[in-house]
Amino acid sequence: HHRDRPRSFSRPPLPVMAAIASATALRPTVASLRGKCRSQKRVRAAVTRAVISNRPSPDALYSGTDRLGKQISATGASLAGWAPASWREREALQQPNYDDQAELEMALAEIASRPPLVFAGEARSLQAQLANAAAGNAFVLFGGDCAESFKEFNTDQVRDTYRVLLQMSIVLMYGAGVPVVKLGRMAGQFAKPRSEDLETIDGVSLPSYRGDNINACEFTPEARRPDPARLLKAYDQSCSTLNLLRAFSNGGDAALQRGS
Repeated sequence: HHRDRPRSFSRPPLPVMAAIASATALRPTVASLRGKCRSQKRVRAAVTRAVISNRPSPDALYSGTDRLGKQISATGASLAGWAPASWREREALQQPNYDDQAELEMALAEIASRPPLVFAGEARSLQAQLANAAAGNAFVLFGGDCAESFKEFNTDQVRDTYRVLLQMSIVLMYGAGVPVVKLGRMAGQFAKPRSEDLETIDGVSLPSYRGDNINACEFTPEARRPDPARLLKAYDQSCSTLNLLRAFSNGGDAALQRGS
């Protein structure tokens, strides 16, 4: 019986209209959902290898004519002649000048006797994920501090960096429709490169600050002395950082619901 009565609508306030517009803009279309489904199916079907074998079949990551005579890693680098200590045969620039080599050797021997910070299985898993990203099936996110410090190390600092990386990966994963390989510039990122061995202030020259694992930033002779004991402290802090990261990752903090 109200069929012939004219209808009147009051215009919603501007905040409500903005919210409606935002919700409409964020609403996925059928075409976008189909595209994401096809992308996810393509990613799930990708096959990754941590190390490329020397089979004669072509490979997208390394297709050189000399591949039969080489053992090629997933990064495309030749492993011929490689050994855990082979890096010592190459020239290293921007190194600290330790005044007591015996003290340095003792610190290095102590670190060598301790468990590795990263295990072989973890390295192989990352290598496979990077190979998958190199083939265009994933996105690599790499972030962290310019250099870690001893003074700023605490649980909240590690957690906040971890959470920011997770939040960024969620946005990238939603936008790109592919998995995101998350790399943290942490748990060992102490050293700072310096082109000059000495820093001069008011006519006084002291060794350059090269990071907390080498010396301290205060401009005093005692603080700027390269101290091998700092290498051990850096190992201990890196170990604690990795323990926290593994706890956060395995304890549910990596879930999408905890990304906010």
